[in-house]
Amino acid sequence: MEGGIPRRPLGRTGHRVSILGLGGVNYHELPDAAAAAVVHRAIDLGINLIDTAVSYGNGESERKIGLVMAERRREVFLTTKTAQRTRDGALADFEGSLRRLQCDQVDLLFVHSIENEADRQAILRRPSVLDAAEELRAAGKIRFIGLSGHSDREAMLACLKEYPFDAVLCPVSAANGVRYSFEETVLPYAREHGLARIGMKIMHSTKAAEIGDPGRCLRYSLNLPIDCGIVGVDNCEQLERNVALVKAGLPPLEGEERAAFLAQARAATESFGEGQWSWMPNEAKG
Repeated sequence: MEGGIPRRPLGRTGHRVSILGLGGVNYHELPDAAAAAVVHRAIDLGINLIDTAVSYGNGESERKIGLVMAERRREVFLTTKTAQRTRDGALADFEGSLRRLQCDQVDLLFVHSIENEADRQAILRRPSVLDAAEELRAAGKIRFIGLSGHSDREAMLACLKEYPFDAVLCPVSAANGVRYSFEETVLPYAREHGLARIGMKIMHSTKAAEIGDPGRCLRYSLNLPIDCGIVGVDNCEQLERNVALVKAGLPPLEGEERAAFLAQARAATESFGEGQWSWMPNEAKG
């Protein structure tokens, strides 16, 4: 426990991270001071994993998180992402990331958004983004290499089997559980092979605002075999709510309560086709 938030080992990285991480997908929409306040407060509350990406607001999320990293980089496990598939494109992306984040090293770089077989082939066809990641690791600018994806578990699993990634980031919401689950494919493989397992879309895909129960979203996702679940927030009030829920304890959903929650999640996704439902808008993005 740190600040009342339980911690878990992060795969084979040697780090222990808060089970609730901070996602940075929407910070580009916040004023600088508001974004910085959220990040400072998250660290003060015991959150020690922060996730962002070049693609979040064309680097603006990184820049705003960097306002805090300039002072508090040593307090967090920091991740960012590149959706580039070429070596040169990824290197250019990452140099910009370091500049915006105001640091000289990121703990984990995700090869971002593997969504189909073409992505898998582009990532694995050398030279590629993997060459850039390996060069950055050799230079000490990153420590670990990960793979993220939202909608194609088969392509993700195949890619994990063909390259020794250190971490995986995938959706773990109840909507994914009932519609297109990574729970029976990607997560067991990653666990067996010691990969860090980070979950996203915890509230996003289940339309938590409409269901009206963020606590059950957290109870569902954070009881899956993941090390950390990242949740983005729009303000410190949402952050405080999520942290309070985690500190209060997250007993697994069982019996009728679980069945009712999954039924709500299924109903919330009825109108979405394959690959679409995982992008439903919500006030809590991750």
